[in-house]
Amino acid sequence: MYRQFLIDSRDTITIVWQPTHGEPITDYHLLTVIYGTAAAPFLALQVLDQFVDNKGAEFPLSSRSTSY
Repeated sequence: MYRQFLIDSRDTITIVWQPTHGEPITDYHLLTVIYGTAAAPFLALQVLDQFVDNKGAEFPLSSRSTSY
């Protein structure tokens, strides 16, 4: 579920990777919510809540939820 949500480029997480000593360092910029972090469930639910706020009137059937 978390990989489905893109985050703002200002909030990306950068991973710096060097496969072995002496090889060039590569930067990876993650644009999705990372699962396994404490904030991941909160961020995923916030995205869904914001979607309902933004588009709920346009999509009333899909914005109704009884699961949480």
